[in-house]
Amino acid sequence: MAKKVKKSFEERIWTELINPAADGNRWVQTMIDSGEKRPDEPFADSAPILKKMLASGITKEEIGRFSRHQTFEAVGALLSMLEEEGFLTRKATGIHGGLLNADPSGLEGGPGSWPVPAEAAAPDGKVIKVDKGGKVAFSPDGRLLAVGVTTSTSGRIRIWELEAKQVRNEFATLPNLRALAWSPDGQKLAISSHAGVTCIVDPTCGRTIWKSKSTGKETIDLSFSADGTTLAGAGMGNLGVSLYNAVDGHLERQIGEGGIVHKVSASTTDPTLLAFTMVQEGFWLVLWNSVEKREVWRIAAPKSSINTLRFAKDGRKIIVGSWNFVWVISADNGDVLYSHPIDRLYALAIAPDSRAIAVSESDKPVRLIDLETGAELVSIDYQPKYGVFNLDFSSDGKWLAIGEWKNSVVIELAGIGAT
Repeated sequence: MAKKVKKSFEERIWTELINPAADGNRWVQTMIDSGEKRPDEPFADSAPILKKMLASGITKEEIGRFSRHQTFEAVGALLSMLEEEGFLTRKATGIHGGLLNADPSGLEGGPGSWPVPAEAAAPDGKVIKVDKGGKVAFSPDGRLLAVGVTTSTSGRIRIWELEAKQVRNEFATLPNLRALAWSPDGQKLAISSHAGVTCIVDPTCGRTIWKSKSTGKETIDLSFSADGTTLAGAGMGNLGVSLYNAVDGHLERQIGEGGIVHKVSASTTDPTLLAFTMVQEGFWLVLWNSVEKREVWRIAAPKSSINTLRFAKDGRKIIVGSWNFVWVISADNGDVLYSHPIDRLYALAIAPDSRAIAVSESDKPVRLIDLETGAELVSIDYQPKYGVFNLDFSSDGKWLAIGEWKNSVVIELAGIGAT
């Protein structure tokens, strides 16, 4: 007898929670009948609402599709709450972000949900759709944009030349891609995967320079040291931060072993410093000196889903983005310089002048806010529809790239009066 294959956690979420909601032909009439027979029971008030929807011409199948989407969003919110309460050993945003590639029903067809017509470019070229959904990363000179398009079984990198609005080259890469990072000189592109594989490729042709062994735990963040000699990786499990020799891929050191490190960022100016978040008998933000092999400082971090950790371009500040706040930390001593409330943050990016950040929040247009005051500077007339993997500014501040689950787009900031 064939051995039964155990479903992954993500597959169980789809098959047992999300996809059953799509079968409106099965549950809509049942809910109507139940609500009318027992009007005093919980949620019986859904019955007249469903009847009105059917009377207006909306089909049971369409109600099911909408319910499926709402169930997906509710699962994401629940995962974040469970993580904040300490019930998850894996990163909630990692589970939620990986769901779209894990649907065994075939409805997803890769990143995204039910088929939706492609968005037309906005007037005056302010918004340019460049690719399917995926991770995005600008080259250090701001001329090229790497887009990582992935499924659970394949991955492709497309290198876009934005001024020419064309793909310079394209090549296959790791499946279930999780992170992208350019080396400071723009000569290498680092890539990581759900399986815990990290590699460095030549972005001009896709040739693999080196590839690590699989850790079995997804690597969800990558960062090069300021001199480009070291690549730091962080992810799931209790592996801490992995420091690779960027030339040959040798694993030189692991920091914080035994702790769960989700996010890591090397200093943009000092090649000896890197910051990382760690869960180990508490929630921490740590600054580490890799030459002296010691902690410079450690501060307590709130039990909130931290999805972004990056040094500002000037190297003097560290930006921490979570589900409901943005922190600006002094790299010198770990003091919290500024704290700004945020409504369900998906991703953020730091402007090249280190004076503003772009934020993508749930159900809101992308905004630029002042780093010191938190005041809104510009609201961009573009609202992501499918959740955001990451944001990235070009080095000249002209472009803002948005990597969504469904689309990858670039905002021409000069076209909206933002500089």
